[in-house]
Amino acid sequence: MNNVQLSYTFHAIVYHAAIINYRVYGWFHSVTGNLYLYHTPPSMRFRLIPFVITGTRILLGLIMFTAGMSKLFHGAFPGLIGPVWLTDELRKYGLEYLGQFIAWSQAVIGLLLLTQRFATLGAVMLLPMLLNIFMVMLSLGIHYSEPGHINSAFNTSIIIAFLLLLNAALLLYDFHKLKFIFDENADFLKTRKVKRRNRMADVIVMAGMLICLISPLLFSVNKMASYGVVAIGLMVCMIPLFLKKNEAFC
Repeated sequence: MNNVQLSYTFHAIVYHAAIINYRVYGWFHSVTGNLYLYHTPPSMRFRLIPFVITGTRILLGLIMFTAGMSKLFHGAFPGLIGPVWLTDELRKYGLEYLGQFIAWSQAVIGLLLLTQRFATLGAVMLLPMLLNIFMVMLSLGIHYSEPGHINSAFNTSIIIAFLLLLNAALLLYDFHKLKFIFDENADFLKTRKVKRRNRMADVIVMAGMLICLISPLLFSVNKMASYGVVAIGLMVCMIPLFLKKNEAFC
């Protein structure tokens, strides 16, 4: 191979490498572009912050969703945090419906956070939920603690305190949406219409959430079918994530 052929070969390799790199970058940008939250307030221009916020929402969403579903599935659904026995324990004191309410609320809040489109609402609803769980576990930990020993309830309260810090970070990030609560002159909001980038995507997400929430009702009939319904519901919820980047999140 002479120098001319070698030069042509080298340039051909460089050219094709550049084309492959361009296509890979374009694909990577199209996939990861949906992970950026394009409603970032002006004070937050670092691209790392949306990644962290999205990851925090997913983490808290998974914790709440699996915690609620594990209670509704009577411990047969994998959960990241307990206690699964909450409903059974509350039943002893005639508070079974309270346990059911907590379980359903955890599942709904988890889905709101996971879907991202209603993450702000999920973060707002999560605050009183975590505060109540924290106080219950802290009270149980103090009441049933033994000298020199720390029981599981007290350990759980420490974990919940950490989750409260994460939730506070989410609320702080979305403060530009919530700050009008503290505004004494917010009459202009009465005439302002709710703006959504893609209402059809909202409908799809809500349909997926409804499918997920139907699954516990099927558990006593067919366990495997109930798991399949959960999977279908989650996949439906994820459909809007494949939309163009300015409509994937709200």
